[in-house]
Amino acid sequence: MTKEETIDLFQKGQDEWNSWASGLLNNKIGSPQWDTQAIADFSGHEFTNANFDNLIFPGKSFFYETKFKGICSFNGAEFHDYVRFDRATFLTDVSFDSSHFLDRAYFEGTKFKSASFIDTTFDAMAGFTESKFSATATFEKTIFGDRAWFWNANFYSEAHFWEARFAGFTNFGRAQFEGCASFTGIKVESSFRLDNSKFSQAPDFSQAHFTEAPRLDEIEIVELSNYKIRISLQTLKFQFKGNREKAAKFRALRRLAVQGFDQSQAEEFHRAELISERGVVDKYWSVSFILSLLYELFSDFGRSFWMPLTWWMAFAGAFTLLYVEFADTSCNCSRVSIYKAAMGLSLHQNLGPISNFDDKLPIWYERLYGSNVAPSKVLSLGIVQTMISASLIFFFLLAVRRRFRLKQ
Repeated sequence: MTKEETIDLFQKGQDEWNSWASGLLNNKIGSPQWDTQAIADFSGHEFTNANFDNLIFPGKSFFYETKFKGICSFNGAEFHDYVRFDRATFLTDVSFDSSHFLDRAYFEGTKFKSASFIDTTFDAMAGFTESKFSATATFEKTIFGDRAWFWNANFYSEAHFWEARFAGFTNFGRAQFEGCASFTGIKVESSFRLDNSKFSQAPDFSQAHFTEAPRLDEIEIVELSNYKIRISLQTLKFQFKGNREKAAKFRALRRLAVQGFDQSQAEEFHRAELISERGVVDKYWSVSFILSLLYELFSDFGRSFWMPLTWWMAFAGAFTLLYVEFADTSCNCSRVSIYKAAMGLSLHQNLGPISNFDDKLPIWYERLYGSNVAPSKVLSLGIVQTMISASLIFFFLLAVRRRFRLKQ
């Protein structure tokens, strides 16, 4: 049909439309004439309110650059041939709940407000390339029977794919999610790409099932920057306020990273999970809360080479000053020799059992304290320093092990 014939038939109502569509489907023949008669062309038309519920589209359907200004619904509609909504604009909410696309469906460059595709079935390719959702997008229990393209799509509010099924290649590359993105309970049976996708919040992959775990090393989660320790000359900031839901999201992401043998991302998500549990699972007054803070401060949860090494050198300098503070001022030794002795003593205590300076200890004690035996308070300081140093060396070795560990 032409555009004018299509609009005229649509205005006659559902019964007239479906009678026309059923007649064509019952007498379907593979001819150019049949194809022409079965076309539904709404390209460029402007609808104030449009109800397409339960309509049958027997042939190709065109909604190129169509503008929907008012209430619009396609619930239960059937598209037997491919349909194109390219660059269409929905200025109000639209619903495709329980609709069935038996052939390809193109929504490329389409602008949605709130869009609902609950229980919708796409038997063939579903293309949402560069589409934009300014309000909530819901794909609950949607079936993507073939390829699903969301490349460079923009979700400016919440995006829900609860229990959706992706049977073919799925591409969310360069997609951007400004609000909550939930993939809870999805079932993925083929490749699932998230290359260069960006999430303002941690996406929720709880109870998601993948034939092969997706790559997570190229996604960006803006929220993760809030879970990094910030050190400046003015302040040292930690993330104190936990959130049980966020912890569950990071736990699900960690599980996927482990399944994909992505050690770096698994550790990053585990780090965020532990921080999210503060004040919720680990109460503020608990030992685990204090240990979590110290573990983060001194080693970034066992992930950093440089943090324990830097702290190790810092403590060596601090204890050097303490040993000088307790030095015997009546000693005739020069100030330089006192500092050298204190530095040697501090290095000895920092190295602990692997130190090879035992024969020099009496000389250093003599220069610092006027005796070849150290005062009891200095010995106590040495024990504390050795314990701190041993912990920092352990954190350093832990980071080395994690960095070069191979998973089987």
